[in-house]
Amino acid sequence: MSANPEKIAPKKESEGFIPVLFAVCLGAGVFVRIAKLPFSKTLFHFALISILCSTAYVVMRAPPLMKLTSRYCETLKTYFGGVEFKSEGVLPLNRKDEVRTVKIGKTRIDYIPRKDIEYKIGNDDGAVNGVIWIPDSPVFWYKTGDEYKFFPLLSGFRRVRESSGTTSKLDAVLASAKKNSFDVSAYTSEPSIDFGDAKNTVFVLAAGVYFVGIMLNIISSISLYSIIILSIFSFFGNKLLEHIKPFNFLSVIIYSSFPGLIIATIYSGLDLPFLDFKTVCFICFSVYMMFVINKLQNKLLPV
Repeated sequence: MSANPEKIAPKKESEGFIPVLFAVCLGAGVFVRIAKLPFSKTLFHFALISILCSTAYVVMRAPPLMKLTSRYCETLKTYFGGVEFKSEGVLPLNRKDEVRTVKIGKTRIDYIPRKDIEYKIGNDDGAVNGVIWIPDSPVFWYKTGDEYKFFPLLSGFRRVRESSGTTSKLDAVLASAKKNSFDVSAYTSEPSIDFGDAKNTVFVLAAGVYFVGIMLNIISSISLYSIIILSIFSFFGNKLLEHIKPFNFLSVIIYSSFPGLIIATIYSGLDLPFLDFKTVCFICFSVYMMFVINKLQNKLLPV
């Protein structure tokens, strides 16, 4: 008695994040399958890799960041003691009526106790970020090239959006701060803060800023690169787009960035010299993407 041979169903490859991540990093062969994944899956995996890399970066930078925040808090305690919330706004615990400038590393703090005081900041003295501290209108600024981007602190989202800006002079940031104020009454019930006791809190806040900053960097950079590359391929009529739909091709481009993101995260997390996160990511992304595109052309466009 003969039995009919059973048909063995082909094993379906997992589309989970970890299997796909390993497959993408181990070789370009998986991209023929990735070109068929729904774009929603790509966006979900892209969000996960962004969170993973941002978390890894913060963990790698945690020891030096803790040391840095401790030094900052000790210096701030020496100059300001701490902060307290009064009807006038947020005030230092020490020497409330004294104008002063403090530079800690690359961060500069200019404290002006009243808006009617004549005060000139001039140049940034080598700082890359800082705070213009007016009790009812503290403003954070950071330098990008020859310009300064700034936004008010302790304000609601609407006020932040309306009062943010870019300028070439720090005195213009000061002028903007003098024109605005936050809702002091929302904070008057808050307890005072001693900078000497705030090391852990400041570390957590700084880690959060690092996390958000690197994640926004990843999302904005990779999204922009991917759209530009898709536009170039569409404009020049690449034959791959006859076999792969535009959104699927965009998925291929985004997944091609994953190895570069991991390498750039490790490179920046170790604080290696010469190249920044974006540069390392762009170089690795571009090289690997060309390798992936070549692999797809060999598979889908045989000679």
